[in-house]
Amino acid sequence: MRITLDEERDLATIYLSDERQSSEHGSTFLIVAHDKKNPRPEAITVQLAFEEYERLLLIMVSQASKALPEALLAQAERR
Repeated sequence: MRITLDEERDLATIYLSDERQSSEHGSTFLIVAHDKKNPRPEAITVQLAFEEYERLLLIMVSQASKALPEALLAQAERR
């Protein structure tokens, strides 16, 4: 597993595999979560990329500084 962080866009990508997603058998799903504790709720998007609906290859998280633990972000490669 490896993680990258684009600090300018506050976007983290967690790679669970070195395998590349194919255009023929890959699928991507977008999940939107809302922070209800915030007086002005902001949406956090999580994108899941699979190969053949079976193998989770990567996870992309917007607003990573808010959504992910600091310990995980400390391990990230900066972009």
